[in-house]
This record gives sequence, structure tokens and C-alpha cells, in this order.
Amino acid sequence: MWPARLKRWAATLRFKSGDKVFGACSGAFAEYACASESALVIKPDKVTWEQAASVPIAGLTALQGLRDKGKLQPGQQVLINGAAGGVGTFAVQIAKSFGAEVTRSVQHWKYRHGSIHWRRRDH
Repeated sequence: MWPARLKRWAATLRFKSGDKVFGACSGAFAEYACASESALVIKPDKVTWEQAASVPIAGLTALQGLRDKGKLQPGQQVLINGAAGGVGTFAVQIAKSFGAEVTRSVQHWKYRHGSIHWRRRDH
């Protein structure tokens, strides 16, 4: 009787054995961890494991800053300082999805003749 119940339960799952997934959970820095199915998504083939690992923290930090702390609303203007960084790249996309007008600052550098030259670009 138990195997039949287990088969019915397994048929309701979004993922199957061997699926490459990523997400967030307690103890996520371990080699193996348990997570709620709702906290995971399929890892796209073009995304490396290193890139996927940055999504939960950087993406959540940007979302919390804009939505929860900043109370960002459609039509508002927002400056994303460090828009080329981990959190900044998510912040730009999230702010635009909220309908905000986004100005971003990015530090570009070029190495010339032993010194670093910084340029700043906005909007």
C-alpha cells in the first residue's frame, strides 16, 4: 500500500530526480540541503552554478530594498548606485518592472599606463 501512495505523491511534484534546481533554504551552503519545493526553480542550461548561486541573495536584497524598505511605486524616480554589481543588476530590473524611472550609476574603469581611470555613466 505504501508504494502506491508514494507514487501518487511523487506525481504531484514539480521536479523529478536529476533535475538541476536552485533556490534558497536554511543550510544552503552545505553540499546537500532540504528545501521546500516552492523555494526552488529549474536552473536554465545557459546559467552556471556560480551565477545561479548569486540569485537568491542578490535578488532578494534588491527586492527587499526597493519594495519593502523603499516602498517604490510606479512613476517614482530611483537612483541605483552600483548598477553593474550583483544587487544592482537585479535592482535595475526590479525597479523597471515596478514602473519606476531608473537612473543608474556604474563605475567603468580602464587600465592605462599603470593607472586606473574611472568614468561614471548615468541613465
